[in-house]
Amino acid sequence: MTPSLVLTRKPPLNLPEVRRGTFDVLVDGRLVGSYELHNTFEAEVEPGNHTVKVRDGRFSSREFSFQVSDGQTVSFNCHGRRISPIFLASFIVPRWGLNLTRT
Repeated sequence: MTPSLVLTRKPPLNLPEVRRGTFDVLVDGRLVGSYELHNTFEAEVEPGNHTVKVRDGRFSSREFSFQVSDGQTVSFNCHGRRISPIFLASFIVPRWGLNLTRT
């Protein structure tokens, strides 16, 4: 059975997001698809070590490493920043613009 990567986009506590556009999904540095707010993205990946990153224009998450074996599903949740000091700082440090966490 082929392993898969699942990304959801649900802000914590359903708070409004500032970045409401489409997030691009990069696996091992290659664009594999995109998804919108309150949607789920799923992609098949080869067994082994990989990295995942999401981006929205010039804003991007940190790159996360994960390992997956046959039949395994790895899940992450990603959401844009809410208005906060971190959000305001994200205009200076674009990497802070998106938050990707493993679920």
